[in-house]
Formats: sequence, structure tokens, C-alpha cells
Amino acid sequence: MKKILFIVLLAAFVLQGSAQITLEERIEFEIRDGYGDENIVPFGNLGVLVMTKRDKAENQQDLWRFQLYDTTLKLIEEENFELHVSFYLDEYFHSDDKFYCLFRKKSGSYSILEIDIPSMKMRSIEGEFDRSDWITDIAVVGNSVYMMAEGRREKMIYKLDLESEALKKIVIELDDFKLKQYNIQNFQVLEEADELFVFVLGAKRKETEMHVMRFNSDGERTLNTRIDRNIDNNLLDVTITKVEDDKYAFTGTYGVGTSKASQGIYFGILKNGVRSDISFYNFLDLENFLNYLPDRRVEKLKKKQDRKASRGKELAISYNIETHPIIYKNGKYVFLGEAYYATYRTETYTTTVNGQTVTRTRQVFDGYQYTHAMLAAFNEEGDLLWDNIFEMWPSYKPMRPIKFISVAEDLETQISMVFSSYGSIITMAFDYEGETLNERNWEWIETGDESEEVKRGFSTNQYWYDRYFINYGQAKIKDNDKGFLQKKRKVYFISKIGY
Repeated sequence: MKKILFIVLLAAFVLQGSAQITLEERIEFEIRDGYGDENIVPFGNLGVLVMTKRDKAENQQDLWRFQLYDTTLKLIEEENFELHVSFYLDEYFHSDDKFYCLFRKKSGSYSILEIDIPSMKMRSIEGEFDRSDWITDIAVVGNSVYMMAEGRREKMIYKLDLESEALKKIVIELDDFKLKQYNIQNFQVLEEADELFVFVLGAKRKETEMHVMRFNSDGERTLNTRIDRNIDNNLLDVTITKVEDDKYAFTGTYGVGTSKASQGIYFGILKNGVRSDISFYNFLDLENFLNYLPDRRVEKLKKKQDRKASRGKELAISYNIETHPIIYKNGKYVFLGEAYYATYRTETYTTTVNGQTVTRTRQVFDGYQYTHAMLAAFNEEGDLLWDNIFEMWPSYKPMRPIKFISVAEDLETQISMVFSSYGSIITMAFDYEGETLNERNWEWIETGDESEEVKRGFSTNQYWYDRYFINYGQAKIKDNDKGFLQKKRKVYFISKIGY
């Protein structure tokens, strides 16, 4: 068991104006106690689940520990799960009241662990994939688990029925394209309509095609339409929302030529399988897109844009964008995207050449750095109604694109969100006219003890329930009131934040 320090904090941090964000509760876990690989999953007012793994296997068995804490961060239940070391954790995912771990063997065998929240009752679902299948994305919707996968001979979506435990393979094929010439970009499940949408990008002879495929609950394809026909730009990703029967709005980012970097955003309507005209907006056409940049950088870009325009050309700025599902309210379609770029570090290594030891360097991928995010609203005709840009600089760089911004579930009158930036937690709220209702900043890593000083750390945060978010990560803390040997500690922490 980890030694846990439980701290109740009553102090409020006064921020802009009269707004307050409070650190309600906090717990700390000592690092290096025989368990690691911490994963935190909030379950609304049911509590928060902490998953850890024993550092060393015993008798060829790995042990996973699952601890459920209530909304005051008090431990209420703990369960262990053992599995042979030949299984590895591929992914974990969850619904509103269930937690799942997908464990796999290299042979293709899988074991899906299901944990009910809050009873903590466990069950395992066993089965077989093809050993070459590579699971790239997972979503649990209702009583089904959807898994995007790629194998040597086919690409597919697996659908696992959690009641019958039956596994169905939905093979995704693109006419006139060989297997290596198309990819499943992403998929969406519209739960209320019980529809699966798969977005497939084909590429050959330097040309691309973006197809939208719809499948019913039986895995039968009911729609296959190309949504980028007769346009010059390449659609890089798609997110879709249902407006009414057989009418959908879709948006995402686009690029030019063979570039995989986004140069703008687009919006369109799909009705009865027929696509409307798509509206495209270069990032530089957005009124506030450059607001996050220093003035000198903005001035240089505008001069470069003017020079391009004088020659009848358009300046393009390339970004990678992680897109959120469309927010639809009062006839407005709101796009939310997070911009990022790949970073690299120089690594030194030694090798032997003609019997001599030689030192060389190489560039190694070092994760994705996020820089800013954007909100943009469209009407049904595709007109851009407003846009808003804000800076975000998370304290760590993920190795694959993720969403750092958590959006509150209540979207009736405003869009409320939280994210971390430069070692602080930022909460922001916008109305559906694009106006900023409030913006608050809190130094997230403080411990609540004035004698303690945080030397370094990282954290992430998620919306939890009601008006609370959860913030968790690692920190190295110096306590100036304690003796030399007890002065420093390195901990994993979880904080409950009220706003």
C-alpha cells in the first residue's frame, strides 16, 4: 500500500475580479513504493479511479491495483487483478459507470477487464484477434465497444457486444484503392441514432479522397459518399453531428497538396447523402487567429501575406489541429481545435566503424508541443460568424495527439472549459456570440501549505462533476519547516478544484 497524505484545504485563491477558484481537497502518493504506471479516471459524482501496476511480477503474474476514491478523495474500495506476464496492457477506456482494460498477447488473444463503478465488481471477457491486428482507437458506447484496427490483409472496426460478449468485425474497404492506399482516419458513434460513422482517406497518384461511411447497428453499410469531390483542398480530418433525420453537419481541418499539416478549417452539410458546398477558411482569414503571437511576429506575417497577395497568391500557415466534436446550439455549429507541432531532440550515441568507436548524433521525436486553441462558429450556410483564439502551453508533451481541453457538460448557455498552461490551470467561458464571459488563472501545483515550495512538476486536468475539476500529476516539493532529511519529497498527487 502506498502511504497517503490526505490534506483538507480551505484556502481560496482570489483571481481576476471577484472570481474564486478553490483547492478543495488533495491527496499525495509516495513514489517508488513498489507500484507505478499511475492512471487516473474520474467518474463524475461516483468518484475517481486510480489504477497502478506492481513494479515486479511474482510467479509470472502481473498485478494491477484499482482504488476507488469518493468525491472527497477518501479511499472507499480497492481491488486487485492478476494476469500472466504474457499479456500486456494495450489500451484502457471507460463509459459513465464502467472501466475497461484491453490486455493482449502477441498471439492475438485478448482479455478485456470490466470494472463496475462504484461496486468495483470485476469480470473478464476473453477472445481472439488476428495476431497482426493493431488496435489504434477505442470507444465504448452504450453496451458496445468499438475498436479501430489495422491488419496485414484488411482494415476494420471491431464491435464487441458487452452483453453477449460476441465480437463482430466490420471490414472497411474503399473501392478502386489497394489496402496500402487508404487509411481509416477516425470514427464516431452517434449513440442516440445508433449509427457508426467511419472516415476513410484514400491517396494515390498524389490525389486524395475523403469518404464518409455510415453503418447501422448490425454492421451493414448504409452510406458511402465522397465529401471532397470537385474541390481543390484536401480534407485531413472530419467530425460530424446529427441535426435531424438524414441531415448531418461536418467540420474539420484541410491542407493543400500532399501536406498533412492543416492550413485552415472547413464546414459543410450532408443531407440525404448529398453534400452541400463546403466553406473553407484559411487560418489567416480568421479575425483573431494571430492574437496569441507576439506583435513583431504578427507584423512579419502580415507583410509576407501582403507580398503573396500582390502576386495573386495566398499565404498559408501550417498547423496540426486536434479537433473536438461539434457543439450545436441555437442554429450555430461551434468548432473547437487545439494546435500543436512535433518536437525533436538531439541524441548522442556511439557506434563502431572499422574497429573504431565513433560518437554520432541523431534527431529523436520528443513529443507534441501544444501552443494555442481556437473556437469558431458557423451557421448552416457555412458562414463564419465569429472566431476566438487563446494560448495554451501544457507542461508536458504527449507522444501522440490528445485533447488537453476539457469541456463542461452543461452547454445550455455557454461553453465552459479548463486546461493547463505554463504551470497554471486556466478556466474560460464563452457565450454563443463568441464573447468571453470569464477567464481565470490558478497556480495548480501549489500544495496549500505556505511552508512548502514546489520545485518542478507536471499535471493534467479533466472536468469531474458539477462545478469541480480534477487535477493530477507529479511534483517535487520542498518543505522549508522540516529537517534536512525530510525537507524534500517527490509525490504523485490528485487535487479537487472548485470554481
